[in-house]
This record gives sequence, C-alpha cells and structure tokens, in this order.
Amino acid sequence: MRHRDETSAGGIEIRRATLDDLQGMMKIERASFPTPWPVAAIAADICENAFSRTLVAEDGDGVAGFIIYWVVEDERHLQNLAVDPSRRGRGIGRSMVEMLVEEARRPPGAVVTLEVRESNDPARALYESFGFEVLGKRFGYYTDTKEDALVMTLDLRR
Repeated sequence: MRHRDETSAGGIEIRRATLDDLQGMMKIERASFPTPWPVAAIAADICENAFSRTLVAEDGDGVAGFIIYWVVEDERHLQNLAVDPSRRGRGIGRSMVEMLVEEARRPPGAVVTLEVRESNDPARALYESFGFEVLGKRFGYYTDTKEDALVMTLDLRR
C-alpha cells in the first residue's frame, strides 16, 4: 500500500510500516503523548495483529508521522495518529486521515470510529473537517490525566 501526496512542505509518501520504522515512530510517539504506547504494542501492530493497518508518512528526512487503525469487517477504528512536532501544520496528519477515509469509502463502505481527548482541539477540528461527528463520551478514558475522550464516528456505508 503506497500513496503519494503533496503537502505544503513538499511530497510525502504514505506506506505500510516495517520494523525498520519503529525507532522513528517511537520518537514521534514519545514527543506527542503524555503516556506513549509501549514499543511492543506498536511492534505488534506492525507485524502480528491481523486487524491492524500501520502506515508511516515519509518525507525527505524519514518518518514524519504514522497512523494505526484496525479493520474489522465494515469498521475502521483509528487507534493512533501522530505527526512529528517539528513537521506539524504541513498537512501530513490530514493526508493520513484522508487515506483512511478513502479506504473506508470503498464499496460497500465502512464506519470509522475513534476516541480523541476532549481538550485536543486541533485533532477534533481535523476529524470534523472530514465529517466526523461526536457520538458520545468515555469518562476518565485517559488513565494518565483521567481526561474524558470523545467518541467520534464517520459512517460511509450510505
């Protein structure tokens, strides 16, 4: 799975992640989240989890971001999305979400779901720009801060 996209910072390529990408992904993960996923969890999504699609966005300087989502029948569940803090604002995250939505739109269509921190306004705005709607709330979902998560969904089965 390869996808070439252009961002304001030049071209990026979105492709399946390999274990060779793990170090770059973990650097981004640790810089992006107060409680990063363990290395073993991301490695398992790359090479063991049959439901998982783990993709990286590359630019001329290596891994710029990544997305992990699970495919279970007609559902796509976005597990993790992160962009290198020094490369944010260039459309890399948007390109990865767009690729997920394009895949989910293919017949017969799918429902895309995700959880996002209630306070993460940039992420919420990104998802809303694709048509995601708030379906509900998971209280105290994030164990590090006890912050609530908003459950967002985009139904592309119609």
